[in-house]
Amino acid sequence: MPAAVDSAFELAFWFCDRALNDNEYLQPIKLHYLMFLAQAYYATAYQGKKLIPAIFVAEEVGPIEPSVFRAWSLGRPKFEGKNTIHEDAAAFADSVWRRFGHHSVEHL
Repeated sequence: MPAAVDSAFELAFWFCDRALNDNEYLQPIKLHYLMFLAQAYYATAYQGKKLIPAIFVAEEVGPIEPSVFRAWSLGRPKFEGKNTIHEDAAAFADSVWRRFGHHSVEHL
């Protein structure tokens, strides 16, 4: 069963762009928390379906997506293409951002 978003990177870039639009700094670990929450809430809302094709691992700092963690280790990677997320998936990610985006890492 395919995920709603083609890659974890697309969702990561979406959250980063959303934070920039709101003039907020998105800490790397907060990015992972938001992605994890989005994946979990999506699975709950859509009978176990995945929002992104990713498996999160438990680390001391909390859940992380290893590929995104590595890619963002030196800051936001350069991306020259257009980030495309389907409208319904973007709306879902936006609902996660509106619910959790204003919280601190410690709160999440």
